[in-house]
Amino acid sequence: MALGCALAVWACQGEPQKAETSKVDLKEVLPGTWETKFFQIKMPTHNGSDSTSVFEASEEYWEAKFQVKPYRTYFGPDQKYRTAYRGLQGHLISESRGVWNAFGDTLMMIQKDGTLQYKLLVEKGQAHFSALLDWDQDGEEDDEYYMIYRLVSKSSAE
Repeated sequence: MALGCALAVWACQGEPQKAETSKVDLKEVLPGTWETKFFQIKMPTHNGSDSTSVFEASEEYWEAKFQVKPYRTYFGPDQKYRTAYRGLQGHLISESRGVWNAFGDTLMMIQKDGTLQYKLLVEKGQAHFSALLDWDQDGEEDDEYYMIYRLVSKSSAE
């Protein structure tokens, strides 16, 4: 998923967490409104360097750092989803849409411009996403993506 506007803070950090195997039926627990709580992408050899760059954002500092609200993803029971990116006053900046499907602990999110696949663990009202992606667009799917969403509502309506 694209982060949208205003996300440009880089730092070197430790190892990201990983989502473990989900013990619930994702097709039953995922429908609803989910808000970003934490995001981390770890990029080895970013820009051809021999060091690792880590981009990280937590809910406590999200609005102050990025001047946008934490984004929300609405997973519908019809297996359609949309992610809304909003400014601080609540106006819609951009939106992505697609369809989703779950197979065991794997979530696939299909959009016009591609398919994303995540390992997903849902527990205690939180969804932990992890994947290996080519976030830095260097041609290598070696970037460790980790995100935590918080369940805001069991409704997928805004």
